[in-house]
Amino acid sequence: MTKILDGREEYKKILTAQATQARKIASHGFAVGFTMLSVGEDDAKLQYALANKRACANAGINAVYEVLPAEFTTEQVVKRIMELNADPTVNGIMVLAPYPKHIDGSKINSAISPEKDVDGQTPRCISDLYANRNGKDTFYPCTPYGAIKLLKRYNVDLDGKNVTIVGRSTVVGKPMAALMLNENATVTICHTHTKNLRAACKNADIIVLAAGKANLLDKSMVREGVVVIDFGSNFVDGKVVGDADYDGLLGIVGAITPVPGGCGPMTTAVMLENIIKAAKRQYKIR
Repeated sequence: MTKILDGREEYKKILTAQATQARKIASHGFAVGFTMLSVGEDDAKLQYALANKRACANAGINAVYEVLPAEFTTEQVVKRIMELNADPTVNGIMVLAPYPKHIDGSKINSAISPEKDVDGQTPRCISDLYANRNGKDTFYPCTPYGAIKLLKRYNVDLDGKNVTIVGRSTVVGKPMAALMLNENATVTICHTHTKNLRAACKNADIIVLAAGKANLLDKSMVREGVVVIDFGSNFVDGKVVGDADYDGLLGIVGAITPVPGGCGPMTTAVMLENIIKAAKRQYKIR
């Protein structure tokens, strides 16, 4: 029987805990503030920002979505980030990707104060991740770290396991590899130039999908009992589906995250945790 790794239930628990912490901060006379920046706007970023705002409102966090003109230069975006860095009412900053082609993403990430980098994208946070420094003292990227927390919630042992990650983006694939290595897993990263994806998946105890291709993983590519973590988000016949053939894998894999309802809620949950953690640090509240 396949276990469904439901991120929604864990999200509810984390939301309740963070709302309690926000009230604690308020009892000290402070509010928790979070700003999301976008250079230009598209519907995907708008919907993501609105979903984050709703989650923040439920947790007692004041969230703002600010859209900068698409024609802004990198320097103009950096200037706005610096203003937010200096604003004591803003505890967390997130710049939503993708950026316009003329924007230098590395300069954007480097401009964010590490103390307010709630998505773990600054050089210092990335360095902490790859150096395996304690996550309590830094911010790890919300999306992959949310999946790690979900696996631990369901008592999935990572120590010594063979993990195949399909996708090498800096948003999911690469940081997920680092997090898995930090948990003492043995990691294989696959991508569009991988010669034999099926063999890499067949050898895995845990498969992480972040390729953005619907039904990429089917039952011919897995062995019985494998754990599947699916970050995919694809539209097929008007529905959102992952990178795994979910229905075809049920009864074969040991555990799997649903899409939607698996990794997505956990991304939001970690974001809330990180914003509250940033606020408590900045206000010096334990």
